[in-house]
Amino acid sequence: MASGSFVHDVDLKLDHWEPSKEELMVLSAAMHRLAEKELPFERLEVDEAVAMDIFKDNKYKVKQIPNIAAQSRTGNMTRSTPVDFILCYYLPFAGKTVTLYKVGDHVDISRGPMVANTNFLGRRCTIAAVRTWVLLHTLRSFSFLHCC
Repeated sequence: MASGSFVHDVDLKLDHWEPSKEELMVLSAAMHRLAEKELPFERLEVDEAVAMDIFKDNKYKVKQIPNIAAQSRTGNMTRSTPVDFILCYYLPFAGKTVTLYKVGDHVDISRGPMVANTNFLGRRCTIAAVRTWVLLHTLRSFSFLHCC
């Protein structure tokens, strides 16, 4: 992926969608309006259980969270000290964290780092392409490529 671009995957619950040039322009205009708001990106480090609760209605995120938490800096306790052993035994989610980012009302999982606020996306940020992914022959996910 080129520097200055990013991808966001979305399940739109659509069977087939090929966005027109006009639709891409409308989505890009929404990105411009978002940039003008200068909304801050807030980094949130939450326990695995909290992340599971936040995304309980998102089957994709629920599948990702345990692996992400296990790879977190605090999620790799060695159990070599009595305290680590006790925490891992009595509190199964103890020390396992997931990094989230919040912008406006939207919260998502990301390793980051992120820019300070939406203004850094630039008013020239456009949605250049949308790719359809077919998962398990039935589930469709769309990847939006943003170029800034």
